[in-house]
Amino acid sequence: SGLDIGNHIRIADDGGYLIAASSSSNDGDISGNHGTGYTDGVFMKISAIGTVVWSKCFGGSKNEELLDIEIINGTTFIAGYANSNDGDIPPSQKNYDIWLLALDANGNKIFSKVYGGSQNDVAYSMTTGTDGTLTLAGYTTSTDGDVTGAKGSQDYWVINISTTGKLNWQKVLGGTDAEYAHAVLTDKD
Repeated sequence: SGLDIGNHIRIADDGGYLIAASSSSNDGDISGNHGTGYTDGVFMKISAIGTVVWSKCFGGSKNEELLDIEIINGTTFIAGYANSNDGDIPPSQKNYDIWLLALDANGNKIFSKVYGGSQNDVAYSMTTGTDGTLTLAGYTTSTDGDVTGAKGSQDYWVINISTTGKLNWQKVLGGTDAEYAHAVLTDKD
């Protein structure tokens, strides 16, 4: 009955589909929402014919959204942003931070980590590198915390993370005005 937004879909190994989403609902196909009137990140699995296999809410008392999916060695990584500092979100979350969830094959949480500074940090896209790490891209308005090298009011922010959630490196790119990175891909080299 609330706002439900599907952001990314991926074919699962068994022919079903994995969906990264957000929802303010707590009825129908959505249950376990952490905040009344706010969005949780939702991760769903549906069968090849569209039947819901499972649907799980992750988040806290404010807004969260899941935007992209990568799978490495059976672990599903989902990236987006978090605004809460309770529930499934680490208490170190400052404002809007990049949020990375690691889940097992049944959608159970392995870890939940946030990256960013005291302002807004969002990851729209993620790719698996040839070295098995994750590279996330989006934007930042922060100039502190995990963010160094700001160029302007809002910059592209690209971060590289190990499969255990360790921040390996970060790059701020852009100019004096606002930039958003909406996609990142691993090139052949």
